[in-house]
Amino acid sequence: MVKVNKTTKKDFAIFKKAVLFWQEYFGLKDWEFVIVHEDNESISEVRAWCGYDVKGKIATIGLATEWDKDDRSENQLKKSAFHEVCEVLMCPLWAIGMPHDSEKWHFEAAVHGIIRTLENTVFSASLCRCKGE
Repeated sequence: MVKVNKTTKKDFAIFKKAVLFWQEYFGLKDWEFVIVHEDNESISEVRAWCGYDVKGKIATIGLATEWDKDDRSENQLKKSAFHEVCEVLMCPLWAIGMPHDSEKWHFEAAVHGIIRTLENTVFSASLCRCKGE
């Protein structure tokens, strides 16, 4: 897929502010969040990404420098930030519950199902409180 839609410094500012909002909202105060505006070479075709060290409680959350879709709206940037913070919220499950490779997709689907539910409830209800200007 060809990525043609570059993210800007303003996009990153909105994204970063939303990440910090959701970190506070979910009480992830014992985590160190490193927020970057760069691509993750090991993951392609994503709008944002996260990596984490569960033992050290360090999460790196990144906004991709290019998106493959035109929807780079403020709402979509905030939703991407929300999604990545939810990944951090759920990461202890990965640490204790990672199944064998043949069953990994079931676990991943379940985690992302929970995150989508949170996007459709918590994110939607709290959007007005997460200002990214």
